[in-house]
Amino acid sequence: MKICEQLHMIKGITAVIGSGGKTTLLRILAEELSGTVILTTSTHILPFAGIPLLVTDDIEQVRRALALHRVICMGTPAAEGKLTAPALSFSVLADAADYVIVEADGSKRLPAKAHAAWEPVLPPERNRTVCVFGASALGQPIQDAAHRPELYASLAEVSPEAVITPAIAARV
Repeated sequence: MKICEQLHMIKGITAVIGSGGKTTLLRILAEELSGTVILTTSTHILPFAGIPLLVTDDIEQVRRALALHRVICMGTPAAEGKLTAPALSFSVLADAADYVIVEADGSKRLPAKAHAAWEPVLPPERNRTVCVFGASALGQPIQDAAHRPELYASLAEVSPEAVITPAIAARV
């Protein structure tokens, strides 16, 4: 069974949050879903290798790109070669593509994460939110495997030296 089927993906805007595999999940979903797909962010991502990148505020240009490529990446250039949110709103993009998949969270490439008060940056128009957790965090000390380890430990009611277990991850 495909991951998109296991997640019961529906057309529209899906936000992907959490840690440890968000970008990989976006790429897999783009490959599995039938129809047009825009990969983007509400925070920061790196462009996807092998997927056309479009930087525009012209919706007709987006439609033309999707007619040629089925899957595109959109965003606004930012520091360190990353992209931030696109110039067009997510709802406008959803009118042009079957699926808009938004990486709506950052975790500094760590497999576990505790959200600060301002996170995640969820598009209000989304119809689905998928939370990702990196299984490689299991068996690792919170202080080594979690983004915001002090907050993670506090939410789990353990010390930052505690080892992440499935029960601790579920608590957070």
